[in-house]
Amino acid sequence: MDWSRHDLLKLSYQKVVSDNTGVVSMDGHMMRLLMEMRDGESIVEAAKRAGLTSAAQLREALEKLLQANLIKPLQTAVAEEKLGEAFAHTLHHDLAAAVGPMADFLLPKALSEMGVSGKVADIPRAKAAGLVMHLARQIPREEKRLEFQKAMLAKIPK
Repeated sequence: MDWSRHDLLKLSYQKVVSDNTGVVSMDGHMMRLLMEMRDGESIVEAAKRAGLTSAAQLREALEKLLQANLIKPLQTAVAEEKLGEAFAHTLHHDLAAAVGPMADFLLPKALSEMGVSGKVADIPRAKAAGLVMHLARQIPREEKRLEFQKAMLAKIPK
């Protein structure tokens, strides 16, 4: 891929959640960039946090992450679609089943920590997987955490 600096500002990516990734060898740039990525956010913001100072470093790390199938580009239309009330209700219900009344505290806290304002229904669909994974980390019991992740990732509107 050949991107100009102008194009880099417009690109957004999301992490690929898959059990079939296999063994992947990552260098420091790839690892830091992957750790700093937020679904639907400009890749330039993640690169700044990751300490990638040149477009060449960013381009190389992106190409390697894409080839390893660890990330995929977001389509603009997908990035702008909202989750909706049905998903928001299901998310709250499933989170409450996993953590009880703490769900009322954890959900707004997760939104705030992700830098998302408003209610769950208004969140861009591109950020849904990130929200689910963020919330899942707050579930102390592993079996409940895995059950929540699997169920909610499958319920993200397509």
